[in-house]
Amino acid sequence: MSSPESLFAEKQREDAIRARRTVMHRYVDRHLRDPRSAFTRLCHGFPRSVLDHLKPVAAFRRQLPSLGISSGWQMVAVPVSFALSFVFQLEVTVRRFVAPASVEVDPALQTV
Repeated sequence: MSSPESLFAEKQREDAIRARRTVMHRYVDRHLRDPRSAFTRLCHGFPRSVLDHLKPVAAFRRQLPSLGISSGWQMVAVPVSFALSFVFQLEVTVRRFVAPASVEVDPALQTV
């Protein structure tokens, strides 16, 4: 569970990303239950030249009975979550070492 401050900070970060005209989609489990819809939604962020070269992957046609989603989504989850973790860790590292002098940083919140 996140605090109101961390939720507000995340919304500000999202606004900054969107201000750069970057396409953002938030997915939850209900979105992944309809693979065609999720794929169509995901494709809106790519140029036509990229989409023209996409080919179906058989793993996205096999269903995981326990989860009700295709096995392809499960295989994508690990590399995607690793990439997201890396991006967030990079952001934390950059903020720690390149913080503007005018920003006060609470020493109790910094860890080594």
